[in-house]
Amino acid sequence: MTPAALMISDLTAGYGARKVVRNLSLGPIEPGRITALVGPNGAGKSTLLRALAGLLPATGSLRLGDRELLALPLRDRSTIVTFMPQTLPQRVGLTVLEGVISALRASPLAAQTESGRAIERRAIATLERVGIVDLALSTLDHLSGGERQLASLAQAIAREPALLLLDEPTSALDLRHQVVVMGLVHQLAEEGRIVVVVLHDLNLAVRWAGQVVVLDQGRAVAVGSAAEAITPEVLGRVYGVDARIEPIGNGRSQIVVEGLVAGTPHA
Repeated sequence: MTPAALMISDLTAGYGARKVVRNLSLGPIEPGRITALVGPNGAGKSTLLRALAGLLPATGSLRLGDRELLALPLRDRSTIVTFMPQTLPQRVGLTVLEGVISALRASPLAAQTESGRAIERRAIATLERVGIVDLALSTLDHLSGGERQLASLAQAIAREPALLLLDEPTSALDLRHQVVVMGLVHQLAEEGRIVVVVLHDLNLAVRWAGQVVVLDQGRAVAVGSAAEAITPEVLGRVYGVDARIEPIGNGRSQIVVEGLVAGTPHA
């Protein structure tokens, strides 16, 4: 059976009376590839991700195959959707292993069908996959920023969701761990999941994303492959920068920013 795609129709979401995403339609967002959400600060990237996760009230339609996600209770949605925030809460005394076990036990399906020992084995396997099993007994409040980010990623992927939502998963990581994490995220997508990732680093989006959505003021201004969506024209219009796309071999390219578009304010 072909894995289900995600369709976003006429979605509006925000914070109280302040609507950040307005009447947004996107799709299909398909499994098997990374979909990157990019755009300037305040464009609505994190708001869209939180609306997909059910953490913000939203109107419109979010259909995953034949399921309307907006109609599902949050408990039911959590069995098929997981969300990695930008940062974990501060002053959390759980160990890294306990954090992953807690994420697994929050899944109604796991809580009903798996023994405590089986859940612990799954948690350890997840830490091994992320490469932080050596941190298993470290408490979350004593980790560095990058280590906390990796622990948060482990919590997000442990339940093996159909829809994985990651909010800036590489922002606190050094270059090596950025490659490790994006490689793992790429593997997770290739296994048949829908993976939607907020990225600030456009070169990471160019390197890893099969689909790029450029957001500006809560609207999609460009959608397609990285080559189609991230162009000098789009970068000038959305970011206000003078940039060029340079080939670097092996069919890859990188973005080089020369400066601001003439007339763009510095602030």
